[in-house]
Amino acid sequence: MRRAGLTLLPGALDVSRGAVWRGYLVLLLACLVFSVAAARAYVAMVPDAVPSAPGFVTPVMVPNVARNFPLPTPPGLADAQAVNAYHFWTFFWAFPYAKFFWLFSGLSALVVLVYHATRLRKIWQL
Repeated sequence: MRRAGLTLLPGALDVSRGAVWRGYLVLLLACLVFSVAAARAYVAMVPDAVPSAPGFVTPVMVPNVARNFPLPTPPGLADAQAVNAYHFWTFFWAFPYAKFFWLFSGLSALVVLVYHATRLRKIWQL
């Protein structure tokens, strides 16, 4: 049972062995990565949300953002979903601090995965 808990929670092995700061830092980064993934899954399930907006609130609060930006849009795109799909990457990087946020989120995911993968061998030897 202990091995399963240590396998599922990144940083738990460090906390149980006395490296509390390192363990909690890895666990905090894992929570950040999980919350970003949950927000992206939530945005994918909401029908009228802007798919490129970050977080839980922004995609739902401004559903007509594609029609309000003065972007060159081809005349064949009839509905808002087609316009959002066409301008996805423009909207994705347009939000304030988006580059920093996505870079930090990606690096956090990489650090958590690599760090936890290096600890799995010690966990399975318990």
